Amino acid sequence: MKKEDPHNLLPLSAGMTETLLLQTVFSILPCAVCLFWLICLSMFLGMAMVSLKLWELQSLALPLVLILLCQVVLLALFAYFIAYWLLGRSYDAAVLVAGICGFGLGATPNAMANMSAVCHKYCYTIKPFLLIPIVGGMFNDVINTGIITMFLNLVGG
Repeated sequence: MKKEDPHNLLPLSAGMTETLLLQTVFSILPCAVCLFWLICLSMFLGMAMVSLKLWELQSLALPLVLILLCQVVLLALFAYFIAYWLLGRSYDAAVLVAGICGFGLGATPNAMANMSAVCHKYCYTIKPFLLIPIVGGMFNDVINTGIITMFLNLVGG
């Protein structure tokens, strides 16, 4: 997803807003809300994938694969040995860990897709779907800005 294409976020934000409204205000069944959310998430992921230009990354394929493998191993270790245990070893913790894995390997939409897959297979839960978008959407931008500025100041001298 490019910074110049903010229209890609429209389906995702519509899905989050409508999910909260449909469940809290109108008391719609969770399965209907889940279906609406999956439609919005699918639209967002489709629009993001269409805008990728993978041929521009051809020379970086091997380093990217090595980095991805290291990231997957470290994230799996973090997810099981730290996050799952700190979150309470419950079903909500398992769904949150799926979201953390999606967030660690991509972004907030990946986290939402992972949590949706887990909830679709086992059972629907609402807490992770409230926590991950807030952390991924709001706090991530604020924290990343500070961390990037700090590292640029360290490197720049």
